[in-house]
Amino acid sequence: RRVLFRSTVDSGVMLPTRTPVSLPPTSPPPGSIMPGCTSSGPSAAIDRELQRAWLCSDGALVEEFPITTAWGQPDPGSYRVWSRSRYAFAYEDGTYSMEYFVVFASGEQTGARVGFHSVPKCVTAIPSIGCRAGDYAQPLASVGLPAYRGQSHGCIRVLPDEAVRLWASLPLGARVTVLN
Repeated sequence: RRVLFRSTVDSGVMLPTRTPVSLPPTSPPPGSIMPGCTSSGPSAAIDRELQRAWLCSDGALVEEFPITTAWGQPDPGSYRVWSRSRYAFAYEDGTYSMEYFVVFASGEQTGARVGFHSVPKCVTAIPSIGCRAGDYAQPLASVGLPAYRGQSHGCIRVLPDEAVRLWASLPLGARVTVLN
């Protein structure tokens, strides 16, 4: 089993300690050719079933990381990054702030932008989910756990460090493939 490391949180504050996160035994080593990755340039692929995504360069795996997704969107297929926002906001049951938003699709029901971004923070208190202003809307330790699939309404939530890496690695025009 390959083990990745994830930062831990206490009341929404990042701590310097790291907690191991086990990935399935099928996780390939870096440099492996991955489904959904393009043969040239940077790309990413999303596996909603496994709640994993990977970042590739010239078709080879650079990094695999945990994600939290919606149940059914975006639809499986190939997309291109068409927008990037360092800071973004979502308005549903309150206000969420997100960082490093790499947009590659539009929501099926609202047309809202869909893409990778850091786990959102509650700007205002949202009692229905127990989120205080400034807290993450989802515990960081839960990213990648199948039980949290569906917490997102369409976007691909990633840990803060992965959001920064994706932002730096996926320019406008880079391909993102949703496998399932």
